[in-house]
Amino acid sequence: MAGSKPKLTEVERLVLVNQYRLLSALDKKESEYYDYASKILILENGFEDHYHEIFGMLGDPPPATLCRDVANIMNLFDAIYESTKRKPPEPLRFLGFDSNTENEALKYAEFLYKRGGFKFIPRPENSHAPVMRAYMRMVRRRKEWKEGSFLLSQEQLADLISARSMQ
Repeated sequence: MAGSKPKLTEVERLVLVNQYRLLSALDKKESEYYDYASKILILENGFEDHYHEIFGMLGDPPPATLCRDVANIMNLFDAIYESTKRKPPEPLRFLGFDSNTENEALKYAEFLYKRGGFKFIPRPENSHAPVMRAYMRMVRRRKEWKEGSFLLSQEQLADLISARSMQ
């Protein structure tokens, strides 16, 4: 939605107007802070050029392949952390993702983390350097192995260190 102008039917506009009116009635300070009155006017009058003031916080969805990659990365690091009793060697620590160049990955990783399902890895943070390529080398390396247990052997951990440090 960030790159395109949304189109709203009259019914959708009316529903949003009513929601903003309800929000305004619930909390006057919030109403002023978020300028619900302006949003109501924009929607009532159908000022499409100003819809960005209402929908500007909605970004385009991340590609499905990115979401799968991030989930695979987090599954791998969950296995690494469990295999090392939550004390992986420095080259196998989960650093999160770079907020400048991998922001979609970071946001999705935070979403997955908050939903649960990853028991062992730390909360994703800003790595302050791109890490996606190194992580994906590690994921590809793991896929080369025969199906095995969730836990990784010392040999597999060493193999992942090698994959991460490759250029």
